[in-house]
Amino acid sequence: MYSIKIDDILDKVDRGKIHAMLDFPMIEGDVSKMRVIVTTSVKTAATDGNTVWVNPHFINALDPFQVEFVVLHEWGHVFLKHFSRSIKLDDKELVQQATDQEVNNLLRKANVPILDSALCDSQFADMTMEQVYRYLKDNQEQEGTEENQIDGDNPGTEPGESNESGEGTSDPAGAPDEEVFQRGEEVTEISDYQLPDVSEWGEVVDPGDLTPEQISDAEFEDAIRQENTIASASLSGKLPESIEQHVRNIAAKSRVDWRAELADFVEQAMTGFDGYLSWAKPNKRYASMGIHMPSIIPESEEIAILIDTSGSMDDKMFNLALEETKSIVDVAQPSMAHVVVFDHQIVSCDSYERGIEFPDQMGRRAAGGTDIEKALQYVEENLEVNGIIVISDMEFFRSPTDPGMPVLWVEVPTRVGRWWATPRDFGRSIRVEAN
Repeated sequence: MYSIKIDDILDKVDRGKIHAMLDFPMIEGDVSKMRVIVTTSVKTAATDGNTVWVNPHFINALDPFQVEFVVLHEWGHVFLKHFSRSIKLDDKELVQQATDQEVNNLLRKANVPILDSALCDSQFADMTMEQVYRYLKDNQEQEGTEENQIDGDNPGTEPGESNESGEGTSDPAGAPDEEVFQRGEEVTEISDYQLPDVSEWGEVVDPGDLTPEQISDAEFEDAIRQENTIASASLSGKLPESIEQHVRNIAAKSRVDWRAELADFVEQAMTGFDGYLSWAKPNKRYASMGIHMPSIIPESEEIAILIDTSGSMDDKMFNLALEETKSIVDVAQPSMAHVVVFDHQIVSCDSYERGIEFPDQMGRRAAGGTDIEKALQYVEENLEVNGIIVISDMEFFRSPTDPGMPVLWVEVPTRVGRWWATPRDFGRSIRVEAN
């Protein structure tokens, strides 16, 4: 029996990463940071957006070109935010098919040679993963109904349920947790190892049951990662225009129900994010004694709405921001809504008590950059609120600091030729759509 050296497997993957980055420079930032773990807990390769797990027997059986394809395929899952986008979809077997279709069609648009038998049907070329999933789900349900009509005593096997061939099984939820191999170790080679069909190469890890907060965090982390990749590749001239447009179209079609997200945040703010302790915002009473203690976010129904009026926000974007602000003030009716208009400085701050309607129009001054830090500091120093909503194109010239209270980032549709979205490592994030 031969042994496979884990060093050889990791070196082989590293060479695949280098070849992929040389052939497709736009992936350099993501792939260079890609954490690779060798384990037998996955059949081929899998990712959760942060880590890629590879099976040593699988990688050992591949040639260099196939390894490069696996690297690009797993990068595609990360870039397209498949981990967070698939969380709320129940049939994980169909999720794998739908995400593979979207990844491989994206790679084809980037002129990546697609291996034979890979899931890359041209009929799905302009469809999102969610649309492909629904298409496959509808077909599955229709076929199941027809089969039951033909033979009511022998219903078909449910997705994820074992059958005689062993196919259709699903891995346990969450990150792979079986034996992990380190450099310097070896694993016994499987003499009769059969390389799986290309259609089975690579998958998105099933996240299992997550809380709403964990889902929100995953969506936010994936969104920021994708924005940073696009911004970095675009600024360096490495991002093909067709790929950026394709991703923007996917984002527009697969967007979450942002109105529900906005309403949920406002409702939580009005009922007081119970017990929300903030170490980022020290308790001033104890700070004077040299003691660092957390402050408690006030249990009120007051919120702050920060509206970006900088030069990067054109009139259409600004008017959309006003529409959403009016909706919050007039419909949600917090006890007090403090509307702070800002660019590189504070332009105005108007407070609206419950029952006072927000004006349909508001004069604006479009000038200067966008200093979100100054707006957040203004709220912290002058207002007592239970949450902050920022409505902006997110083009800030410096990254914001956590104000120590719940923040909802509401990104309005951007103009053509935007600069970039500034990374935000706290709060929840949604994008609104123009009517």
